[in-house]
Amino acid sequence: LSITRFKADATLAQFRSGATNLLVSTVVAEEGMDIPAANCVIRYDPVHNAVSHVQGRGRARQADSSFVVLSQRADRPVAMLQQVDQQQHRIATNFIPEAADASATKNLQAQRSRERTAKIVLDRDNQNAVATLNMYCKKTKVELTEIDEKLSSGIFRCILRYHSCLMAVALEGDGQGKTKKESKQQAALKLILKLKEHSCR
Repeated sequence: LSITRFKADATLAQFRSGATNLLVSTVVAEEGMDIPAANCVIRYDPVHNAVSHVQGRGRARQADSSFVVLSQRADRPVAMLQQVDQQQHRIATNFIPEAADASATKNLQAQRSRERTAKIVLDRDNQNAVATLNMYCKKTKVELTEIDEKLSSGIFRCILRYHSCLMAVALEGDGQGKTKKESKQQAALKLILKLKEHSCR
């Protein structure tokens, strides 16, 4: 069962004016539709998450309104969803932007220090570039992203990507070889060179 946008808008207009005093809808009414404040919302289907619970309840905005849930999931009872909502409200109420900014600054300073200290690893002899890169990532606490593919020519290609919170864009090493190991070694060598260049800035 579906109705056109025109029909939905006309029905909402009737509800808004008081010509209609009952709306029946799917969960589409939870968001994206301008529904006037109602004095009672009855939910027939189980609520799937806290967001759905808050949005559904938010439709009952009149003073002394009711929000009734007729069915609930065993693993997500309404009481639990209400607790999540209250917890989110407490977090939002107690949020201090200055503290978040200070924490972000502290994280950036810590990362800058880690990368400065780990730079010595990049200056070692890179006979095993993959091991060098892994050690660098371990010291800087940055997870290396790896993409491997076999090209139609039978050659292997590896892209290694390093992206710390200090970088606007990730640094990449792109290598090719007859084997996966060879392509990864080439990618690691190229990425190490880029990391060295980046650390000199």
